[in-house]
Amino acid sequence: MALVVQKFGGSSLNTLENRKKAVSKIVKAKKEGNDVVVVVSAMGRKNDPYATDTLLDLAFQHYNKTNLRNLDLLMSCGEIISSVVVCAMLEGEGYEAVALTGFQAGITTDSNFSNAAVKEVKTEKIKKLLKEGKIPVVAGFQGCTEDFEITTLGRGGSDITAIVLGGYLKADVVEIYTDVPGVAVIDPSIYPLTKFLKNLSFDEMINMAVCGAKVMHPKAVEYAKSFKMPFYVKSTFCDGEGTLVGFNDSKESITGIVIKDEELSLIFGRENRLSKSEERKVINILKQYDYKEVCFGNCTYKVQLNRWSAKEAALKIYQEFYEEDFNKKAISF
Repeated sequence: MALVVQKFGGSSLNTLENRKKAVSKIVKAKKEGNDVVVVVSAMGRKNDPYATDTLLDLAFQHYNKTNLRNLDLLMSCGEIISSVVVCAMLEGEGYEAVALTGFQAGITTDSNFSNAAVKEVKTEKIKKLLKEGKIPVVAGFQGCTEDFEITTLGRGGSDITAIVLGGYLKADVVEIYTDVPGVAVIDPSIYPLTKFLKNLSFDEMINMAVCGAKVMHPKAVEYAKSFKMPFYVKSTFCDGEGTLVGFNDSKESITGIVIKDEELSLIFGRENRLSKSEERKVINILKQYDYKEVCFGNCTYKVQLNRWSAKEAALKIYQEFYEEDFNKKAISF
């Protein structure tokens, strides 16, 4: 019997149909004989009724400088709602499930409201529930101080909850479920037929996240690295192995091509910096645009372009390095 931690993001929970698919992943893991701990985000994204940004807007309608301690109370509500709803669905499937706030799950943080750091996780309650055959469903993104003040963990906080619980519980598997089937080389909204990586290292994932890739927040990956705990990024909506983030580099010449605002970033593995000939290929593509070099580091190469040029250059670089996966008919410049 393995201990599996599964985290479901807001896009996996924003509709009844999506929640059914998320619950089916939990049920499948249980039927395979595993103990399962579930971590949930608030349902949906901005403008969805229970999304964190939507809840914030309720307060900001009246005063946009409400103190962070009070805002953390408000922001914690979305995940609590999700945990209760998912528990109700699991109970409907015949499983005993228990909704837990972050502090009920034993997560203690510092008092840096809105961006708290986890100090300790007391795992006794979760272990007791697992021993009783129940499924703990933990509200992500939150914890409490030693004075029992509710705190939130900042952007990517539900990922942090899943990783930290996995680390303290010594989980066998941690699975981060989202709306894409893994970590993509380039944003699927830019190129829908992008390649999804089978694996990449903690450092590659951190660099991608720092440069603007939206799959995970870098702080969550840094926690995983500190625990020496690999994890999977998978899709709620399809089967597949997903991407394993851990100790091994991707072995690709370019792991990630990321656009953030007007900055184009290329990410490399620690041992897979571009060869001289590959570097020339990149420079020759960039010479077609009026670009400004920002940073050329050990694992990243950043250039500044206008937004449209950044997208076009990114696609041409992808085509150069992943030509066998590139469908020329899918994109027109």
